[in-house]
Amino acid sequence: MGNHAVASRERIRDVAFDLASSEGLAALSIRAVASRCNVAVGTVYNYYPTKSDLVNDVVAQFWRESFSGAMDTLAADGPDDFLALCHDLSLRLRRALEHFRAEFLADLETLDAFDLAMARKREEESFAHVRAGLRTALLRDSAVREGRLTGPLAPEPLCALVWETMVAAARRGEDLDETLRALLRTALYE
Repeated sequence: MGNHAVASRERIRDVAFDLASSEGLAALSIRAVASRCNVAVGTVYNYYPTKSDLVNDVVAQFWRESFSGAMDTLAADGPDDFLALCHDLSLRLRRALEHFRAEFLADLETLDAFDLAMARKREEESFAHVRAGLRTALLRDSAVREGRLTGPLAPEPLCALVWETMVAAARRGEDLDETLRALLRTALYE
């Protein structure tokens, strides 16, 4: 027997992600991924029963990679500066959205309604992870004045507002709004 390529769900997803990143989601096919992994088509189907499953994992991987630096830093007990994290995430989100529009968005629109809904669900799961990271950073920030994180400024609604503002700014091709940063500075630190 000859040598066979080792396949795993993660390797297949990573190869599919590289293919989609370089050639677009439209180039993504089970056959193309199998060829690049040097495995049989059936091997890919063992891990991804449909192309939709693979596309959804690729979209989720895109968002994970877009925020990995900020989330890795946060997981390593830093930063403790909520506004700095907001600024970093805002820059990452704008760049990611520009790349997403250029490389993925047009191809996503070719998906049927079910597959598009699944892709959006995976996207929202990634975004929920980022909002949780914002909340963690907010609670870790020792410079936030005591008693400020209550009512409308409680961590969950505040982080949801900050994230939605970041997304809206990124869609306009802008970074985190200076007005929001000034309001956060005043409301949380002064």
